[in-house]
Amino acid sequence: MTRGPVQNGRGSTLTFGLEVEFFAAMKETTFNRFPNTTLSSLLGDRLRPVRLHGPNGTGVGIRVEGEDDECFQNGSIDYSFWNLTTDKTVAPNYPDWFECYETQPIEIISPPYPVYSPLWEHDIQRIFTSRSGQYNPIPYRELRMYCEQNSTTGLHVHIGNGTTPNSVFPFHTVRNLAMILLVYEPELDKLLDTSPSWNRMLNEPVRCITSVNNPHFQPPILPRGSPRPVMALHLLNTCPDIRTIIDVLNPRLPSISRSTNPLYFKYNFTPLLDSVDAPILPENHIGDNNVRPKRKPPTVEFRQQPGTLDPDTMVHWIRFLGALVDFSGKIGLQPLIEFLGLEEWRLDTAPPNKGPGTEGLGNPNYTQHISTYSAASPPSLSAFSLLSGLQPVGSLSRLLTAMETAHISLDPDTTRFWRRKVGTDSPHIPA
Repeated sequence: MTRGPVQNGRGSTLTFGLEVEFFAAMKETTFNRFPNTTLSSLLGDRLRPVRLHGPNGTGVGIRVEGEDDECFQNGSIDYSFWNLTTDKTVAPNYPDWFECYETQPIEIISPPYPVYSPLWEHDIQRIFTSRSGQYNPIPYRELRMYCEQNSTTGLHVHIGNGTTPNSVFPFHTVRNLAMILLVYEPELDKLLDTSPSWNRMLNEPVRCITSVNNPHFQPPILPRGSPRPVMALHLLNTCPDIRTIIDVLNPRLPSISRSTNPLYFKYNFTPLLDSVDAPILPENHIGDNNVRPKRKPPTVEFRQQPGTLDPDTMVHWIRFLGALVDFSGKIGLQPLIEFLGLEEWRLDTAPPNKGPGTEGLGNPNYTQHISTYSAASPPSLSAFSLLSGLQPVGSLSRLLTAMETAHISLDPDTTRFWRRKVGTDSPHIPA
């Protein structure tokens, strides 16, 4: 990948954490040459000699679950290291193929890096690159290790607002991000790897699901098949705080919690509950052992991207997500309404529902309203208003142009990478 210029976040406090899942296997005849070890330990041994910058440029170490148990107490992880752990949700597509293999589902977890820093890009390239002789890759040829990506693996990115437990996002950032994701989800889906070769690898549906199928956006609350701008407007009108946004986007559904192969929302806002529920305890706090301080800063987790070991995809995806969250925090409410096309919709009060126990209750009714202007009252000529006439609502081109208008730093290589993925020649009408 061609390295772009150093990103400048203009004092941004945004951070990210990376989680990479894959299924690893090695022939038993080869594995038996390494006594008293595991596959993750072998990978850890290969990665430790690699010089990594770390979040602060002072270096960072590698920790392996089972070798460094003091860092994995009570299910917690020391996030000042790159960690190799076991992920019980990862499985091979065809288990029968591995009867004579040593296997292990592995997850690699990064420490939190500042989004607008070149250090994390260098570290990801050094850990995950497969170009022989340049760095020390995970699928190292001397190990003869097989690494599988399938529908049980994922690439998860946590975006936070700092590295301390009280580094919370402002409400307007969370609300704006949720509204943007509701409208732009169909276009963001196009950024995923949907090639025929990838689809042939999958023997079951991908586990990530959408939030728009939640009860808050379904009858009787909203009509079936409501346009996405209407869903975003409904969230704006009904969610006054972070907790209600989480309840709307990530409700606890029985079909999800009881599943043996759990499903995940593409956009997971539940880690933000740390900023709402968990107490902020001082570092020298001594008290009830059952009262645990927050383990890590509150974040928004993006689970949409399928599992991959390609460092270029990781770098471009993290750059894009960082810019998206940055944009959500900087755009004002009125420009956001124009950007999402919400000014075309008007909220009316629906007649009361008929039936026992529903007296006086009514559901929201959104009707489309096209504004007309006279010569004495011309339309607004703001940059976001002009976008509506140039690029359709819900298109990647509109989103990238809006980011540029808001002076959000996005590397040109990343912009070209995602434009090629989506294709910007044909107009897109959001579902």
